[in-house]
Amino acid sequence: MKKTMYSLLLLTFGLSLASFTPPNPAVEEVLQEFIKVEQLERIFEKDEQGTFKPLTIAVNNHFPADLKLQYAGKAVKILSGAENSPLDNTTAVLNITDFKMKKDKKAQLKFTYKDVKVSMRMRKIDGIWTYRSMFMKGDDINYRNFDYEF
Repeated sequence: MKKTMYSLLLLTFGLSLASFTPPNPAVEEVLQEFIKVEQLERIFEKDEQGTFKPLTIAVNNHFPADLKLQYAGKAVKILSGAENSPLDNTTAVLNITDFKMKKDKKAQLKFTYKDVKVSMRMRKIDGIWTYRSMFMKGDDINYRNFDYEF
């Protein structure tokens, strides 16, 4: 009986420690690098003067909602999953559908922006997140790019 109680107490303590894990700063860093990729300028909205409109990202519980990101010199608006519904149809949102990161060395991001589906990969090389590949499809775009040799 004592062993069972001790095991349950240890398990509860372990789970409580896991819930207080600090946020991973590499996640914010890699997402910032993803949105800076030059090829995304093909799909991000511009105003009448040709400057990029403020970017809005729906993180859909893949990232914390308190990220501090910049795009084109403007703060990026971050929406959690609960905030997605009140958007009007005139706001273009980068809607994250999947994110994977392995040991702070490889990352993959999938999202939709308007009618375009995008899949991107990055790899950390010598401490710097480096663009590796991108696929964009939809809205008269069928784009594939690999920035490395096989």
